[in-house]
Amino acid sequence: MSDDATPAKVRLTDGLGPAVPERAALAPCPFCGERPRLTLRPDDAEATTYFAAVACYCGGYSACAHKMATAPTADEAEAKVRTAWNCRT
Repeated sequence: MSDDATPAKVRLTDGLGPAVPERAALAPCPFCGERPRLTLRPDDAEATTYFAAVACYCGGYSACAHKMATAPTADEAEAKVRTAWNCRT
C-alpha cells in the first residue's frame, strides 16, 4: 500500500472494488440494496496492523449494515472484510 518514504493513507471506495480481478466486488447492502463503502487505514501509528470496514449508511439500519476486520497487511484486512460482508445472510 505504501513504502517507507510515503505515509500510509486511508483508502475509500464506492464498493465496486479496484480493477484487480482477484478482489471480489462488494455485495449490495442487505437492507437498502445500495453499494456499501470500504474504508482501509493503518490501525496504529506504526502501521503494523491495518483496519478495514465496510458500511452502508442507509438510515435506521446503519448500525446493522457494517463489517470490520484487522490484519497485519492492508490487503489481508481488505480481503477479510470483503469476505465477511459478502457472506452476510
